[in-house]
Amino acid sequence: MEAVVLVALGFVAAFASGLLGVGGAIVLIPLLRFVPPALGLPGYSMAEIAGISIVQVTAATLLGLRVHHRKGAVAWRQAAPMAIASGIGAALGGAFSGRVPEPAAEALFAALAVIAAAMMILPTPGAAGEPETPRHTASVAVAGGVGVIAGVLGAGGAFLLAPLMRTVLAFPIRKVIGISLVVVLSGAVMGMLGKAAAGQVLWTPALMAVLGALAGAPLGAALSHRLDAKVLRWSMAFLIAAAAVRMVVSAV
Repeated sequence: MEAVVLVALGFVAAFASGLLGVGGAIVLIPLLRFVPPALGLPGYSMAEIAGISIVQVTAATLLGLRVHHRKGAVAWRQAAPMAIASGIGAALGGAFSGRVPEPAAEALFAALAVIAAAMMILPTPGAAGEPETPRHTASVAVAGGVGVIAGVLGAGGAFLLAPLMRTVLAFPIRKVIGISLVVVLSGAVMGMLGKAAAGQVLWTPALMAVLGALAGAPLGAALSHRLDAKVLRWSMAFLIAAAAVRMVVSAV
């Protein structure tokens, strides 16, 4: 029973990751926290959930990215330096994260998620097509800044990076999804290696979640290219808003 639940949860989270490029952890973490106990199964600690989630997110992001790459929806020349900048920023932010009280970090996460969801909902005239110039410098600066925030909060930054790419950089939504997956994958790989080296991964549950991702991520990525851009934008806004509500409830 536990294996079936883990496969199902891995599928759902990976589907969302492939569909929207926001990162499956935003879905998988609350599912792992609340669903098993609700079904009468043993629960997991937050440390165990983090270990399971980082392995599943790495696999799901890689699988979803493969489909988006085949569709020509990944701007690698812009995505690669943004991923590097985000990683450096996350390392810097992580160095200072211990100085931020946990309630303050939760409140900041919730506030930023609300703002990010609003940015996805509001119309952005310039986001319908490609910007006139590649804006490499601005892209790297935005990714680096989001990385710092993610490092401070101890959370993935895709929930904030995606709306900023759409509003500040004026990227179309499908390009936003492709680049987000590259940035998420970069951080997930480093996080997985670190947790594995520290012995913080329960590999059997993690691999069960990865089995679900094998089907969920490609299916979500394929559907992403069939849906209207407005549907994708509103779906992303809803997912980010749901994360904000979860953090507010947790803080309260």
